Amino acid sequence: MRKVKRLVIAGLLSLSVTGAIAAPLIAQPDGVEAAITVSGPDRVIIGKTIRLKVNEKASFRSSDKKIATVDSNGNVKGIKRGTVTITIKTSKETTKKEINVIPADGWYKENGSWYYYKDSKMITGWQKMGKGTSNPDGNSAMHWSYFGNDGILRTGWQELGKGTKNPDGDTKRHFSYFGDNGWLRSGWQCMGKGTSNPDGNSAVHWSYFGSNGWLRTGWVHLEKGTSEPDGNTTPHWSFFGENGWLRTGLQTLGKGTSNPDGNSAKHQSYFNANGWLVVSRALELGEKIYWADGNGWLSDCSGGKFSIGNGRKTILIGDSRTDMAYYEVYCGSNYKNEVWNETKGIERWYAKVGIGIKDTTWFNKTIANVESHLDDSTDVVFLLGYNDLQNNVKYKDYINKKANAWIKKGVKTYFVSVNPTTKSANSQVRSFNTYMKKNLNKNVKFIDTFNNVTFNYSKDGEHYKANTNKAIINYVMTHK
Repeated sequence: MRKVKRLVIAGLLSLSVTGAIAAPLIAQPDGVEAAITVSGPDRVIIGKTIRLKVNEKASFRSSDKKIATVDSNGNVKGIKRGTVTITIKTSKETTKKEINVIPADGWYKENGSWYYYKDSKMITGWQKMGKGTSNPDGNSAMHWSYFGNDGILRTGWQELGKGTKNPDGDTKRHFSYFGDNGWLRSGWQCMGKGTSNPDGNSAVHWSYFGSNGWLRTGWVHLEKGTSEPDGNTTPHWSFFGENGWLRTGLQTLGKGTSNPDGNSAKHQSYFNANGWLVVSRALELGEKIYWADGNGWLSDCSGGKFSIGNGRKTILIGDSRTDMAYYEVYCGSNYKNEVWNETKGIERWYAKVGIGIKDTTWFNKTIANVESHLDDSTDVVFLLGYNDLQNNVKYKDYINKKANAWIKKGVKTYFVSVNPTTKSANSQVRSFNTYMKKNLNKNVKFIDTFNNVTFNYSKDGEHYKANTNKAIINYVMTHK
């Protein structure tokens, strides 16, 4: 009798106890051979074993023993991620079954790359990781990571954009950086050796990443909660080049690098070692002196020495108020021109923010330098006391002593009143001035600007606007 080919009847498929799809044994007509039926799962977890069951005696062979092995009883053990074909052979025929070998849920490392499986599936794209999904290093803090379409956890620099939208849904093309543990970096990051920039430069530098992990470029206003590399959280502007590097020092900006106010005219700005845009103050850079306006634009205020009409030189010693006045005298065109036209001026300034007689190291060093420039045509003017009003006696004793010594060299000594503030009722300032005026000796002339200058205050209430600074200096120069 001719043998009849076996048939697979889909409508009679049933589910085995193992959960695998299998064809049941059914009664066959005389002369018709029963088909081989193979039951068992079609996937196995690495390190685990499943069993393939056959309805008659059979041998088993794996197409790749590096991925999965199989023994004579049909026990398939997962070795490595991948797919194998198990060949099942009986005395009458041969059939095949594909088995997928997958890692257990969680992290899986292969060929130096990390993957993550969830519900037996490899995850891709942006994933919020954290509790219950600890990193390869065991840290389970909440964070964002990115897995490519190949499932590999991305590290280092990644150019993301269309088709790889950020956690916030934005699909604009940008650069982000992921640490060795795959964490999306945000905030300040010290980059360098081993973390080269998108342009391949691996010099050490600082970059800043927004809360969404985007590498910031251009102007960035940093607020509270975005502390500097040194931990300072004062709001300020910083500038990052096209490669995301934090700029420091003197920078020429312009077209394509518009200022925070949108102005893209070519100009120079200065950023301190911390990357802060310097505004509303003076800078001495090498042989040049600059004034940084409120927008951070620099004006070259380098000028020669001034000489006063009577031929006497003037040396001023002061704190931050004097520091600001200096640069406004040099940079403010109106006052600068007036000084030159009247052949009045100032030769040497000594000023430092927050300084006073209490700062003995700076004070002694400054006086020593001043004394190296004294002659019988020199006037020395003190504009100090605001930062340590309680030291009125020390000021009186020190200045009287110096004036007594300097008068013998023909040097004249002046003390300028401490000027008002909006931060207090100024009672202590008035008391200080009254004491100094009364107790300075005959070799010291007291110049009262407190009661003779109109004051326009800057925002901090302790310093003054340019017109007031110029008025103070002008009053001093004309009342010496």
